[in-house]
Amino acid sequence: MKIESDVTAFTISCVIPTHNRSDFLAKSLKSISEQTLSPLEVVVVSDVVDPSAEQLCQELGASAPYPIRYVYDPETRGGASASRNVGAREARGDVLAFLDDDDLWLPEYLEKVTALLSSSGQDMVVTWRTLVKGGVTVDGPAMEEGLRASDVVAVSYGTTGSNMAMTRGSFWRADGFDDQMPVKNDTDFFFRFLKAGGSYAVLRDRLVLQVKHGSGQLTNNDERRAAGTEVYMQKHRSDLKLKDRRHLRLSIHRIRYHMAPDPVRRYYHLALALVNYSPAKYLEERRLRRMWLDLDRKYGEWEAQNAMEPASIR
Repeated sequence: MKIESDVTAFTISCVIPTHNRSDFLAKSLKSISEQTLSPLEVVVVSDVVDPSAEQLCQELGASAPYPIRYVYDPETRGGASASRNVGAREARGDVLAFLDDDDLWLPEYLEKVTALLSSSGQDMVVTWRTLVKGGVTVDGPAMEEGLRASDVVAVSYGTTGSNMAMTRGSFWRADGFDDQMPVKNDTDFFFRFLKAGGSYAVLRDRLVLQVKHGSGQLTNNDERRAAGTEVYMQKHRSDLKLKDRRHLRLSIHRIRYHMAPDPVRRYYHLALALVNYSPAKYLEERRLRRMWLDLDRKYGEWEAQNAMEPASIR
């Protein structure tokens, strides 16, 4: 039985940025419809004209116990960050719960987030997540409590666009998402959130499914990400310690090493990557990247197994 949002301490607005992915969006909206705690509303924000998404919101909203509003503002800069900010301005709830259009929430997500916000008195709840690719899953990053702004300026320890829910006031005290930032949007926001005095609690249940796929995700390692990381370094240069700068430079040169069109440039970026490497960094990366490597490995095994099965079995 669903618990209606008007009997809780907070009202919740779910904000979903979308970009020409109505097939993914339909699944995300379905995961909200299955919540044990209904939100006050869902605000879907597109940064392009998207008739399919608009029609989907109208159709699902007609039978949902809460409004589903489709918003498109042609004057707003494109990108997920700008869309999240538009959604936050449009939202009426006490709490903003962000969900990317290709991710999913398990049914108890909103109920448990609201309960923890109420009991902890914190501004934000960060929820543990599961990484999903094809038919395989692995445990995602396990955020811990007590991190300071200086701890997260260069490295994300578990925040993403789908597992942060926060009070409206704390969101705007951090000035929302930076729509000028091409990559590391979630890291940038969480750093500024803590720097602005925001506090957070951790929900240790894996109630968020982060879906990995090949349809234009910002986490893809390409030149856009490398150049965007340089923009990030410039923005936060006064807050970055030496270890932070080394971490970000390593990321940039690793990407460019894999993308290099010839051996000369490949070895150039390899040399610069090694300059920024250390035994401590190796151990940290093994811990942070293990889950992503496990996901790719298991996905490869899953694909190979499916390819071997007769079509009648699949």
